Amino acid sequence: MSARIIDGKAIAAAMRAKLGARVATLPFRPGLAVVLVGDDPASSVYVRSKDRAATAAGIAAQAAVILREKGVAPGICRIRESGCQVDSCVALTAIDGIVYCGV
Repeated sequence: MSARIIDGKAIAAAMRAKLGARVATLPFRPGLAVVLVGDDPASSVYVRSKDRAATAAGIAAQAAVILREKGVAPGICRIRESGCQVDSCVALTAIDGIVYCGV
């Protein structure tokens, strides 16, 4: 079997276009909530990319950021606060999916 070079960007663009076409046929606009816990730069980039991808596909996206408290070690956040944020996303009828990006 020989190796085959693929164009990942072209394949991804085709998949996004196909998803966008499917979303456009739905009788409602799906919603995605992205909850980011902490202030990790890589996680922030990930959240922004999910927001852009969802918007490009016709999905309503919204992000919520929960920062850690001052004086608390990195990687530690208030679990109760992040749980409340997820609970409030679940309660919204416009949200059909949640991405939880936490530490």
